[in-house]
Amino acid sequence: MTVGERIKYLRKTDRLNSNGKMTLDKFGSVLGVTGVAISRIENGDRRLTDQMLKAICREFGVNEEWLRDGIGEPFVEKSRRDQIVGYLDRLSDVSENVRKRFADALDAMEEEDWKIIREIIDRIERDCLARKTGPSAPSPSAGINENVDTPAAYSDLSPEEREVVRQLREKKRQVDA
Repeated sequence: MTVGERIKYLRKTDRLNSNGKMTLDKFGSVLGVTGVAISRIENGDRRLTDQMLKAICREFGVNEEWLRDGIGEPFVEKSRRDQIVGYLDRLSDVSENVRKRFADALDAMEEEDWKIIREIIDRIERDCLARKTGPSAPSPSAGINENVDTPAAYSDLSPEEREVVRQLREKKRQVDA
C-alpha cells in the first residue's frame, strides 16, 4: 500500500467521520489545503511533505510510522486523559492550566462520580426545557418544582448535588457583584 493509498484509507474510515467517509475537501480543510491537493497525494501525482505527514498524524491521531512506511497500526491509541486534553485544546477561550486540571479531574472520576454528573445534567436539561416551554406547556418533570430557589427543588438532590448548586450560586453571586 502506498502513502497515498494509506491516506485514502484514513479518509474513508469511520474513525475520522461518523458516517464512514470524509470528503477530500473536508479532509483537506482540516489540514489547511484543498481537496484537489489531497486527491493528488492519494493518486501519487504529488509527494507527501513531512509537514503534511506530521499534520495528518497530529490532527487525526495517526501513527506516523504506519503512514510513512505501513508499519504498525494506523491509529495511535490515546489514553482517556489525552483524548480529553485534545478536546479541551480545541477550546480557545479556556486557559491551558484549566484545561489540564479539568482533564485530570475527569480522568480521575469513578463510575459513581459519573452517575452523579449524569443526574445533575438530566436535572439541568429538565429545568431548561421547562423554562423554554413556559408555564402553559406541560412540564417533562411533572411534580418537580421548577424554581431552583425554593427549598422543594432541593428535595430530589443528593448532598453532593446540593453542594455543587451552592458553589455555582456563590460563583454567580461573585460574578454579578
